[in-house]
Amino acid sequence: MKRIKIVLLVLILQMPLMAIHAREHEAQTLALNLQKLNQLIQILDKMYDGYKILSDGYNKIKQVTNGTFSLHDLFPGCSTESKPGHQEVLPRHRHRGLSAKNGQGV
Repeated sequence: MKRIKIVLLVLILQMPLMAIHAREHEAQTLALNLQKLNQLIQILDKMYDGYKILSDGYNKIKQVTNGTFSLHDLFPGCSTESKPGHQEVLPRHRHRGLSAKNGQGV
């Protein structure tokens, strides 16, 4: 009977130690999970950047095929109006008898 009491006393005294060990393990697991989460966030950011580049390129190609592409959209500092002292290219080609559509003589 005395042995059972001693064994029970030892088990009762070890329970808080096991609880502390379990909490340490949970804290380590939580720290690892946070590291994994940060890595996944970085991967997601890189994937989004790649998607954005791909999407912008696709839209530009789509604009070119639809005929709505403008170089002035790529260079915001440039205006579409002609500046004094600059000749427009299109009237000069028309003067030579070239068509703007196919670049050949009319």
